[in-house]
Amino acid sequence: MLGQFICKGFFFKPVDTLPLYLSPLKIYLKKLESIAQKNNITIQQMALNYVLQNKMIDHVLFGVETLDQLNENILASQTPFNDHISAQIDEIDVIEEHLLNPVNWKLN
Repeated sequence: MLGQFICKGFFFKPVDTLPLYLSPLKIYLKKLESIAQKNNITIQQMALNYVLQNKMIDHVLFGVETLDQLNENILASQTPFNDHISAQIDEIDVIEEHLLNPVNWKLN
């Protein structure tokens, strides 16, 4: 389920800007930020490579609005990434799993 959380682009926003109803997820976002910092990679690099290198995922689809964004994603996908980083991410146990699915998010 954490992979779905990563794929939604949700953690690209500053933790302090989360709506109140998503505040339980702050702790997990901070853990992800810590993993990225400890491994000297960006959140973008970590998110993209987490899904690209996951053997359970056959295809990855991501959207871009500009050629620059596409180039950034291509460069990010070439970041050295190992199973140790994936294992650190997989160790995060999100208790509030229902909040990982945007269909459960309040719109106000």
